[in-house]
Amino acid sequence: MCIKIDEFIAVRIGMLDFYIILDTYFIQKNSMLGIPKYKPQYFSHAIPFLKKNKHFLLHVLDKKISNYYVQWNTEFNEWNADGPIILIIDEIQYEFTAVQLCDYSMTINKIDLSKKLDWYGAGDEMPLIWKESAFNHLNIIQGKTIRNIFLIEYNFVLENSIENEIVNEKDYNLVGIEFEFHETDNCLSLTNGLDCNDINLSRIEESIMYRRIQITQQSL
Repeated sequence: MCIKIDEFIAVRIGMLDFYIILDTYFIQKNSMLGIPKYKPQYFSHAIPFLKKNKHFLLHVLDKKISNYYVQWNTEFNEWNADGPIILIIDEIQYEFTAVQLCDYSMTINKIDLSKKLDWYGAGDEMPLIWKESAFNHLNIIQGKTIRNIFLIEYNFVLENSIENEIVNEKDYNLVGIEFEFHETDNCLSLTNGLDCNDINLSRIEESIMYRRIQITQQSL
């Protein structure tokens, strides 16, 4: 069935629409991003995301990141950046996913790491596992205590605008989240890497293009 959809949609209405329809099909089958029974809720702006997740994010302040997981392609020995990034904080799974340009999701304990991954019906043609501590340069975050959390928004309209164009608040879209630590100046940034996930040890500086929204008790 998926092959027939692929052939028809790719020819008739283009690959973007094909992926949208394919996502819808697998959501109906209670599977997304290769994960059984996974249904992320995406947000394009920081405020609705914060209203949904503020309580959970405040919980991690002054808590330690004990570990992290990413999806790993065992055939090519590489990260599948389209899959969620999972942080283990205070024995709770925080699952972050970016899609398209400005849709971002966080779920809590919704992914069973013991379940076999199946990327949209690809099966063994795309063998995936959950890999623990996959990147040596990122492993310094393990055991670090979270001091501050920021949501990161980006203005895609200004990116393509003329000089001195008026900044519109509605033009800022949610593109990720950033964790600051007590023990180091490094920040862990989980961001949208243009329709995939990106993870870096760097701070995204405030600018006319980027907006940082700190999560505190007074937020909202």
